[in-house]
Amino acid sequence: MPSLNKDDAVRYPARLKGALGIPAFLVGYLLTFLWGAGRLQSIFGEFLVAKLSSTPPTFAQFLANHGASVPTWKGVGWLFYSAHFVSLSGPVQPNIISDAGGSLSLLRLVPPVALVLAGALAAHGSYGRTIWHTGYSGALIFLGYFPAAVAGSFLFVVTIGLPMRPNILYSAVLVGAVYPVVFGAIGGGLMHEVHKRSVRQGTTVPS
Repeated sequence: MPSLNKDDAVRYPARLKGALGIPAFLVGYLLTFLWGAGRLQSIFGEFLVAKLSSTPPTFAQFLANHGASVPTWKGVGWLFYSAHFVSLSGPVQPNIISDAGGSLSLLRLVPPVALVLAGALAAHGSYGRTIWHTGYSGALIFLGYFPAAVAGSFLFVVTIGLPMRPNILYSAVLVGAVYPVVFGAIGGGLMHEVHKRSVRQGTTVPS
């Protein structure tokens, strides 16, 4: 099977395709926007802010009580980070998708799908000797996803007495590193197997 040596399999996507993590992040955000932008206020009204009082308000009521207006693009950002299992930090710390539940949980699929596809694209053309080499190539999309994830945790901030934003530490570790490395590697590994199968089929001589 045609392949690059181990060093090339690592270096090629690192130099030319690691930045695919950035469009993967943007595509994931866009899909979340299309899903949740129109129903953001109803989503905020579907769960209670626990431990505030014996009769806790909904998250929407909590925001209204503090005169806070959440721009749609920032609220969708909260949803997108929640799809990575990242809660908000600030006066309250809800995990919107976990707390609201229901069909909203399907948003959890958005980051893995976007990252698997990006990992497959990043690994295309850099097939290492084993699936592990090519999977490593796909995982390098974190080079673009990590800075986007950290930047987003600062962009999606709303001040409600204290800044409320996606938790910065988990945004860096979970969103910026764990997700792209794991799912990018899966995408790279899948690309390796697809390439290997196509080579085998191409070299099969009909009897």
